[in-house]
Amino acid sequence: MITASQKRDLMVMDLDEMPSSKPGQTEAEIIFVSEPFRVDNRAELAEQLNLSDGVSDHDLLLKGWTAWGTDLADRLRGAFAFALLLPESGQVYCARDVFGLAPFYYAIEGRKLFLGRSSRLVRSVLPRPATLNTLMMADFVGADFQEKEQTFFEEILRLRPGHTLIVKEGELAIRPYWSMSGVDRDHSPPDAPKIFRALFDRSVQNCINETDPIVLISGGMDSSSIAASMHASQPERSWKGAAKTFPRLGDNWLDKPFLDEACRSLSIDLYDLPSDDFNPLQGMAHWVEVMDGPYLAYGHANAFHLVDQIRQAGAQVLLSGHGGDEIVSYGFGRFNELAKQGKWLTLWRETKARTPTPQPGDLRFRLRLLRSFSSHLRAVRAWRWIKSKLRGRPAINPGNSDLVASSDWVSPELLEQYGSDRHNPTIPETRRDHDERMLQENVMSMALNPMSLEIHAVCAAAAGVDIRFPFYDRDLLEFSLSLRSDWKLRDGYTRYILRAAMGEDLPRSIRERKDKFDFGDNFVSGLLLERQTLSDLINPEKRELGRFVNLEKLTQLKAKLDRGDDFEGFDDRVEAYFLWRVAILSLWLDIVKRPLTPPPLEPIAGTSA
Repeated sequence: MITASQKRDLMVMDLDEMPSSKPGQTEAEIIFVSEPFRVDNRAELAEQLNLSDGVSDHDLLLKGWTAWGTDLADRLRGAFAFALLLPESGQVYCARDVFGLAPFYYAIEGRKLFLGRSSRLVRSVLPRPATLNTLMMADFVGADFQEKEQTFFEEILRLRPGHTLIVKEGELAIRPYWSMSGVDRDHSPPDAPKIFRALFDRSVQNCINETDPIVLISGGMDSSSIAASMHASQPERSWKGAAKTFPRLGDNWLDKPFLDEACRSLSIDLYDLPSDDFNPLQGMAHWVEVMDGPYLAYGHANAFHLVDQIRQAGAQVLLSGHGGDEIVSYGFGRFNELAKQGKWLTLWRETKARTPTPQPGDLRFRLRLLRSFSSHLRAVRAWRWIKSKLRGRPAINPGNSDLVASSDWVSPELLEQYGSDRHNPTIPETRRDHDERMLQENVMSMALNPMSLEIHAVCAAAAGVDIRFPFYDRDLLEFSLSLRSDWKLRDGYTRYILRAAMGEDLPRSIRERKDKFDFGDNFVSGLLLERQTLSDLINPEKRELGRFVNLEKLTQLKAKLDRGDDFEGFDDRVEAYFLWRVAILSLWLDIVKRPLTPPPLEPIAGTSA
């Protein structure tokens, strides 16, 4: 028997009663579909399948399965996570898009399979209470999520982006259908900006899809490029925009002139939300409950306060520039490529990309940056080897240094259980053989990427809106990933291909912009306005916190908080971010104890054994 919720965003299947071919039930059937669901290449697929342009999602998937079988997911572009029942073979075929734009959670308890668009939905129908995953708790406290399949519950897993899950004879098989390693590399077509722009414009139009969207705009490169693409497609039209603003900062609000210029040049009617009194804890109990676990999104409270406001104004579709950094890439891997090639003068010129705004110490910073690649000089390597012999200790390879540890925040018990080095990873930039492609693949493969998209998808649905991300387009990623590094970093500009592609359609001040507004100070000051609430949440005497948090560190910081120390009393914001994580964890530990009410499930017609 297969049962599902009315929206089919939750499904329960008995693995001992797998379907078999029956008269009248030979065609595939959709038994699970997650939101958002959007097929961007619908017209192309419909033509290949001899279907009309207006074909439904249901028929497109079923006819696509008939034509392409297990290659179906690889043919699709857009946001999707679904499961098909295949009575003719007694299988269930599940697939998720390559970015994880649509959530997909699953669990196996006894001989039952559970599929859901959120872990909360899956947890609500499990036959017994789910067990907290202490590894994920440790990763949250240490601010370093690494697991791509695990969730905050031992019994519930994620289907990784770009993977299929096939159920046959009660057994599960999970396989990738796409990976970045299969994408070509080191391409340098002379018309690269034109190709990039065409792909980007197409993705923007796919996200608009005959709706009346609002673009979340900041005056930065990514959101302004989306607005510029929209404006270029219909220059006579005014578009709607929404932004967080900080009027009390006046001239110290870095984004203001760029936001004003974007709205003026690109015909944006702006809905602004003053955010001077930003409260990083506002509404987080609700969102943690929606997400069914804590998560690393320090500005989420403010971002979704904005989303809620513009939903009340009637918006249904929001366009976000999230993902632009990762998809386009800054190009910093080119530094090491130039050093390996011995092109030191070019490397020196390109180091300007790491000093976005003129500062007194820029020259010293650039010299230190240049020196960090000196191990590519044979004489330098020889001298370091000689010094190591004279000093009687191994030579230190600067290309293998570790990140600053974040494991100090985790409880000693969990550190002993999972290893103290878990949150002290070596990053690819420290490898002497790294290049730009390696860095971009590493960033794109981080567990935080699909997790952040899950946050947007699940929370947006709860807020009654659909957030879409034009940069998260598979064809755009593959083209960007394939480009030679000088298309990413050139003439002292990062993300050069995006700047070149947008050309005069993007205001020059924004196109040549190198800096970004830093919300860190705003976050800390807003958090300190909630001293009493924060102090109550992070109380070290709260018994359960000691399972996950270093209580010695927490006690020290709580004393600092209760003394009334201001921003300067906290070490480079790291301590403030830690206190926020502890507060969110404290909220979650109370919420997770609450019983869940499962939604009604109904049998899917014709699927009983």
